Amino acid sequence: MLHQFYLYTIDLENYQTRYLPPTLMPYKLEFEQELKRGIRRFQAELHWEDMWDIPTVNRRLGEGYRFVVFRPDRGVRGWAWLTPKYEIKNVYVYKTYRGLGWGKNLYYYLLNEAWALEYPFVTARVDIWNVSAMKVVEKVAEV
Repeated sequence: MLHQFYLYTIDLENYQTRYLPPTLMPYKLEFEQELKRGIRRFQAELHWEDMWDIPTVNRRLGEGYRFVVFRPDRGVRGWAWLTPKYEIKNVYVYKTYRGLGWGKNLYYYLLNEAWALEYPFVTARVDIWNVSAMKVVEKVAEV
């Protein structure tokens, strides 16, 4: 299947870090069971054939990826990755939390991280069918 997406580039030269709620945090090993449940819920909703698993999480973290989770109620309810190749990817928020700014906040969290790592820019790919995610990235890209 041909995977079509839009590619966004966000320049960080003039980026100003943002304060973000404490419900966004780096992934910790103690969240593993919560994340497993979140992955099952994600797959029940989207059936994504390229979905990663816990061993992939551990491998990516060892390779220098950054992984942020949205944890509003002692459960992982969303996540996003920042790769060492300047890409924000796999951004996801549970349906019950969508439309409340949490996807945007996940992007801002990783933009803060990228800025601290002195990345000159980041990229983000969004599937062409995901109109709501495109709107989020376009808003975030206005930095």
